[in-house]
Amino acid sequence: MKGKLRTDLHLHTTMSDGLRTPEETVNEALRTNMDVIAITDHDAVDGIGPAQRAAAGTSLTVVPGVELNLEFPRELHMLGLFIDPDCAALKERLALLEEQRKVRAQRTVEKLRDLGIPITLDDVFLKAKGKSVGRGHIAHALTEMGAAKDQDDAFAKYLAIGRPAYVPNERMKPKEGIRLIHEAGGVAVWAHPVQTFGDEIRMRTLYEKLKEYGLDGLECVHPSCTPAQMRILLNWCTQDGLLATGGSDWHAREGNRPIGWSSEYYEIERAIPGAAEKIARGERFLNRKESS
Repeated sequence: MKGKLRTDLHLHTTMSDGLRTPEETVNEALRTNMDVIAITDHDAVDGIGPAQRAAAGTSLTVVPGVELNLEFPRELHMLGLFIDPDCAALKERLALLEEQRKVRAQRTVEKLRDLGIPITLDDVFLKAKGKSVGRGHIAHALTEMGAAKDQDDAFAKYLAIGRPAYVPNERMKPKEGIRLIHEAGGVAVWAHPVQTFGDEIRMRTLYEKLKEYGLDGLECVHPSCTPAQMRILLNWCTQDGLLATGGSDWHAREGNRPIGWSSEYYEIERAIPGAAEKIARGERFLNRKESS
């Protein structure tokens, strides 16, 4: 594997709320000359195996990952990178989350029908090709049936917090999520921190708390970050010896940054010395000392 790697460590497939299958995602990554990608579906690991099989024999390395939806005190997302997708504890917890998502989808559909929208649960499941059904699939169905202009409009009208079809979701707390990622042999990376808290003071306060729970890194390069915010997050990682990652958060939706967008601003070798060799050896866990 070559020394400088085109890397994107945050991609979604149809196994959660992405619009492309794992195989199609790999094909797109190959088309754009990527070296390393991570499949990080929401609360799901079913896309990792198909993606790795599709990439077998090519120049592309697929890092096994997941994006856990957590809450503390508001919703935040935690990437688990270099995980073992066959970890029994992880699979058991994700199976429980899958059932909770189905119940939430049913209650959301019921609320929408009470509003006079003729949506069915089957409409939603047709959009959710994987096990991880979520509000994005409901928004997609609402858009296709003309009840919303697009997915953003569907959230604004019906699905966001405070809107008439919103249903609260039971989520893991960060301490449990980080512990679960570690149990699966991975590193826990706070995904797009700026989306959780836009101001630096509140973001820093939560960052300090997450470090107490064993946080391993920050997603420093993400479409939600300004260049100034990227520098702030990178400085925190440098000061504290944490892993810095970058990803496009690609879902294949209109308006998404393309696969590999993050590689314009992020070089994995700066965060992980000897990254090419470590990834080639299949090392899953990269601890803080290795990333400092």
